Amino acid sequence: MRSGKPYKSLAPGLLALLLTCASLPTQAQTYKVLHTFAGSPKDGQWPLGVLVRDAAGNLYGTTEDGGSGICGEFSCGTIFMLNKSGNEVGVFSFNEPDGTFPVAGLFRDSAGSLYGTTLQGGVHSCENDPPGCGTVFQLNKTGNKLRYYSFDGRNGEAPGSTPVILSGSLYGTTYEGGNINFGTLYKINGLGKETVLHKFNDGDGCGPSALIADPKGNLYGVTNVPSCGSGTLFELDTAGNFTTLLLFGGVAGAIPQSLIFDSQGNLYGTALEGGSNGDGTVFELSSQNGIWSGHALYSFCSLPLCVDGKSPRGQLVRDNAGNIYGVTADGGASDNGTIFKIDPSGNETVLHSFTGGSDGGNPFGGLISDASGNLYGAAEVGGDISCPGALQLGCGVVFELTP
Repeated sequence: MRSGKPYKSLAPGLLALLLTCASLPTQAQTYKVLHTFAGSPKDGQWPLGVLVRDAAGNLYGTTEDGGSGICGEFSCGTIFMLNKSGNEVGVFSFNEPDGTFPVAGLFRDSAGSLYGTTLQGGVHSCENDPPGCGTVFQLNKTGNKLRYYSFDGRNGEAPGSTPVILSGSLYGTTYEGGNINFGTLYKINGLGKETVLHKFNDGDGCGPSALIADPKGNLYGVTNVPSCGSGTLFELDTAGNFTTLLLFGGVAGAIPQSLIFDSQGNLYGTALEGGSNGDGTVFELSSQNGIWSGHALYSFCSLPLCVDGKSPRGQLVRDNAGNIYGVTADGGASDNGTIFKIDPSGNETVLHSFTGGSDGGNPFGGLISDASGNLYGAAEVGGDISCPGALQLGCGVVFELTP
């Protein structure tokens, strides 16, 4: 599953009207690089997942590569911790037996433990990934890693999304494995016992990811592997019933990447493809009497040369005024991605256009925000272009932006 270069894909409908065209992009003056990754052996490189932030302002995340652990021709990846000034104050390096190549974000519990997944590694080999089928891990606040679970293929392979914790148990998805290698939904209890909740089959879609929970504990997610169609929205309710709620495609968007709820129970997310221009959307999904429907709030690449961005990925942030913030992995003035804002009327503003240089490039994981509305994220490449082992693309950066 490794290509020897940064990912452009991790696995790397309903028609709707486009509400409005984009506003002219503007370069924000509030963008700041908090940390520039230096690569192996001490630092990480190529951060792909969304960040998590604690009450003190420290930021935590993962890098797909880098660190001191060696996995074949690559390093195995890291968990990093930055203080609120962006200084790196902690790095954990992965090794092949306990998991390698963490590409998703982290979940942080009230005790300060971090939970996440690795795409490969572990104690079981898989046909598609001989280095291992992937793991779920726990890192406590003192920096001691506890391997939480190692997949074996039959119960899942390649867990690539951030886990969710409900009532002391951990829930997540694997891109592959199960009955016909379409992926699984799993639960791991507090004792480390794993239960497969659903094995994806024909009609379900394949490559489940972006799992989130509603206030009642029902789980929602998407599938997004193009070989199985344009993607689906699914639900696993608290009674264990699995339902495909919606098929993506057309103007609403295809190949969904992320989900967030608003206070009314509507869902928002990014779709990598589709929309009126074919280069992705930000969508809204809602339910009336149990029937889900969706439409595009914005379709990307509507301006010359896609300076408004294309290929939106990762987690969105929605503020109290209904504005939505996110990132595109490509497009923008230099075709290295953007940070964007979409207002409630569907008008898009480019807040930052990445150059691929010292400011970073190709953000994947999306954004988080603090109580003041500042936005934080990571760009996969850029930063220090001389970073060792980074193919002269740079090892990536962590950034802050004030809209």
